[in-house]
Amino acid sequence: MQRMEGTRLSVRTRATVVTSEGRMVADVAAVFRTPEPLSIPAPIAKHFAEVIATPVTRPYLREAIHQSAVRLGIAAPLLSVLDLEDVGLLPAGAGVTGLS
Repeated sequence: MQRMEGTRLSVRTRATVVTSEGRMVADVAAVFRTPEPLSIPAPIAKHFAEVIATPVTRPYLREAIHQSAVRLGIAAPLLSVLDLEDVGLLPAGAGVTGLS
């Protein structure tokens, strides 16, 4: 979800994790600022949210889910690693080499 107002683009992401012990939902918002007011077409704002904001907010979603599980006394689920192809940071089939 994104919203543009003046010099700020706000992006909100949500993660829902269902385990045998329960369902956890975490919401995280990030605010990106521009030097001057912009008018960004909806498709561009959506693409920005997918490609830039998702990788920025993902660690916070993971931590929120983990901390919620710890506080509830249940096994902490792991959110999968962000697939760079899914958010358009790598062309499909490009893969990542040289990482260990």
